[in-house]
Amino acid sequence: MSTKSKINPMPSGEKANNNEHFCFGWLKNGNPTGNYLSAPRCSAKTKRTGSPCGQPAMMNGKCRLHGGLSTGPKTPEGLAHSQKANWKHGFYSADARQEARTVQQAFKAMRTLLKEMK
Repeated sequence: MSTKSKINPMPSGEKANNNEHFCFGWLKNGNPTGNYLSAPRCSAKTKRTGSPCGQPAMMNGKCRLHGGLSTGPKTPEGLAHSQKANWKHGFYSADARQEARTVQQAFKAMRTLLKEMK
């Protein structure tokens, strides 16, 4: 057998069941240590065939690929942090647009004053 299929093989002389010689040790995504084949399975169904995914599941019952989208921040602090994280430059923010309007109004007023002075 290749070394990729075994992480921690059984000592020589001991016989193992078919599933016991694969992947003993630490597992990812909150699954307990041991044989990954005994981990709970993902319950997501495929669109085409309707068969279950079959990958080891995380705590929510889905695998790392089907775990679902983030529900977003729940607290006002988290929401503010999320909004600030995507801030690019502020040229189109409400404050910047209001400032541009006041500058345009000032220029318009100056133009009318200059026309009256001629």
